[in-house]
Amino acid sequence: MSPRHSRAVRVFDFVTGHPLLVVAWIAGVSGLLAAVPALPPALRAPLMLLFILGGPGSAVLAWSRRPLPASFVLAVVPVTGLAVWTVLVTASVSIPWWQPRPLLLAGALLTISTAQLAARRRMPGTEGVS
Repeated sequence: MSPRHSRAVRVFDFVTGHPLLVVAWIAGVSGLLAAVPALPPALRAPLMLLFILGGPGSAVLAWSRRPLPASFVLAVVPVTGLAVWTVLVTASVSIPWWQPRPLLLAGALLTISTAQLAARRRMPGTEGVS
């Protein structure tokens, strides 16, 4: 096996071993796409739903070092996303600053960066890399 293939195999093994990270990345990208005003609302709505139900919860649970039962993950991921967005929307309406697009962009970028930091913490050989 050449070194080029061995790196690809290591990345594939890492990704398949950490599905919450993959869900958080995909949901974060869908949140970024949902903020694009050029897309039709019929496409933005499911992207935003995927982001809200899958992104923040997966990013938070990706930090767990212990294996989590599937039933726990399926219950907690969407509830965490709904709770985070309920608090954010309530806070942004309470102070007179209702800007949904920047709020969505900030949430998507925070979800992606949190998942990236969790992945860096788990990737062997990246201890101490910032």
